[in-house]
Amino acid sequence: MVITAQMKQQIANEEQKQFDAWMNRVDRILIASIGLSSNDMPDCCWRDMFQDDMTPDDAIELSNEEWLY
Repeated sequence: MVITAQMKQQIANEEQKQFDAWMNRVDRILIASIGLSSNDMPDCCWRDMFQDDMTPDDAIELSNEEWLY
């Protein structure tokens, strides 16, 4: 099977949709718990954590550890 440019684009679009949904969960958790979104926090590698299959809760915990230490 040959993967066309269109197929690659569809895969990338689907991954972006999944990441966007994951980030929405991250932001909902953050706003509910500390009143800030991911955009209000120090830089964090959210995409890397998503690609490592971390849950939003685990990603937030890791980002807090990195931020505090």
